[in-house]
Amino acid sequence: MYLVPTRFPLSTLEAAGCAALKVILFFIILLTPTQFIFADSPREQKIKAAVAFYIAKFIQWPVNIEKPRTSLRLCTIEGSEMTPFLNEVFDGKTINKLPVNVLNLMSTDGLMKSACDIIFVSRDQSEKNNSDIAALSGHPVLSICEHDKLTWGACMAQIFPSDNRAKIAFDINLAARAGLKVSSELLALAVTRSGSR
Repeated sequence: MYLVPTRFPLSTLEAAGCAALKVILFFIILLTPTQFIFADSPREQKIKAAVAFYIAKFIQWPVNIEKPRTSLRLCTIEGSEMTPFLNEVFDGKTINKLPVNVLNLMSTDGLMKSACDIIFVSRDQSEKNNSDIAALSGHPVLSICEHDKLTWGACMAQIFPSDNRAKIAFDINLAARAGLKVSSELLALAVTRSGSR
């Protein structure tokens, strides 16, 4: 029996503004069995969207003094089954005190022009869009991919099943290249990869 989504709704936590409870919820989500996290029901898709939200909460983007950010753009790719759930979870939320706008791109061809700050790639889209995601290397874009297994590639962060749990992997080298700062709290939870490639 899984009570996390009904006992601790995200809106209640956000309204309470309690960082400790948010971190606890994030840990609980990560420890939920993968048959729950990686199933295809709407409830499980919302949980994956919540994991993506909490990954993003642990990231700090570089500051552009000449053109400061007024919002963050989360991009999804047309046809992603996750788009409505990401919209629901990110709607009305802030990251680093910035509101988040969800954009649904027709394809990954427009990634550079769309000025995405975050891109979420669902598992059915990861392989075919790998080269377009790789082209973002060195740009301040957090890429989060959903995979069936740990797969180091173009994505900075990934959500994958392991040992009957949902796990996060994070490529520290890609984050450094992009100029993104990653919280040590996130790295403590994640399988990490660093060093030159």
